[in-house]
Amino acid sequence: MTQTRYTAPQLAAYLLNKVNHAAGETINLMKLGALLYYAEAWSLAVFDRELIDEELQAWDHGPVFPSLWARLSSKGWNNLGADELADCAIQFDDDTRGLLDDVWQAYGEFSQAELGKMIKQDDPWKTARRGLPAWDLTKRPMNKAGMAQFYKAAFEAADAPHATQANAPARTAQPGRSY
Repeated sequence: MTQTRYTAPQLAAYLLNKVNHAAGETINLMKLGALLYYAEAWSLAVFDRELIDEELQAWDHGPVFPSLWARLSSKGWNNLGADELADCAIQFDDDTRGLLDDVWQAYGEFSQAELGKMIKQDDPWKTARRGLPAWDLTKRPMNKAGMAQFYKAAFEAADAPHATQANAPARTAQPGRSY
């Protein structure tokens, strides 16, 4: 994989184009943020590099990349169209495109609520929010080194019998395995 890092809106533009609106698929800002969280997590775990050139923050409602929030927060919880970030669309190298496709395939079917629940059960989230009430509006940065360690272990133990139903997608989804 190349060493290029991208902005959250650039990667989000690609994922927005994967949504099959004609088939009734939808995506909102929170789901998009969760998918980018997993893209960053798997890039750290599989390729040992950051994919997104931005701090990831653990807000009370889920992981947030501030630049993406700034661009789309006016949409609220509404569904997003493919054209929302058309001005950010770029061409990615094959490895990055493959990683994003794998993340979409592994997690795209889950709702924003399901993705949020999965993320909040994993150690990187718990560490970032440690000591805060669930509703606290603090915007703590997430430790990307901790994410790399946690998801690398999950990647290596993907076939482990201890995976539970709640965390199975994070344990069985293996973006990058085919590279």
